[in-house]
Amino acid sequence: RPIDVTLAASPVPEVDYRRVAAIATPTGFWRGAVAESEGTFVAFPGQENWKPAATEAEARALRAAARLYKYRFDGTRLWEHAPGWEIWGGDATPDGRFVAYVLNPTVHPFYTPPENKLVLLDGATGAVLWTKAGPRLDASVGRRLESLELALSPDARWIAIGTTASGVVTLVERATGSFAWTVP
Repeated sequence: RPIDVTLAASPVPEVDYRRVAAIATPTGFWRGAVAESEGTFVAFPGQENWKPAATEAEARALRAAARLYKYRFDGTRLWEHAPGWEIWGGDATPDGRFVAYVLNPTVHPFYTPPENKLVLLDGATGAVLWTKAGPRLDASVGRRLESLELALSPDARWIAIGTTASGVVTLVERATGSFAWTVP
């Protein structure tokens, strides 16, 4: 049975695409997280740090120069954090209260960080709330922190991290940093 349907264009919202601010940083960014209700975003340093380096020392220095930034949508920088290495797995809660990241565990002669580390930051100040770290080969801690992916739950209760080599996913309680469970 035929149906009479009429399509009408909806009004196009007015969007301002002008650049309002620019920043210069020693390294690039791999990903970002947006807190729309707060009007902020966090930029995580990562793969764009792969500039040609002549020596292992230069490559390590480049990764050590990485910075995580939190900005308002108008371009105002709220804070800066030096993770000590590049970050591939990072996220912020939808309201911007918390920011979490794991160091990039990539295994190359001079790309490997000194430790596997999961960090929770206060989203308002950038202050470290807690850190979970372990040596690269520690089967009880380090392998669970070997991650390129991280997500915070919308209610800020949990942090999920996924490993790169073993495929393990770990759920961490945000308030305490306690490991809730790990599954292959």
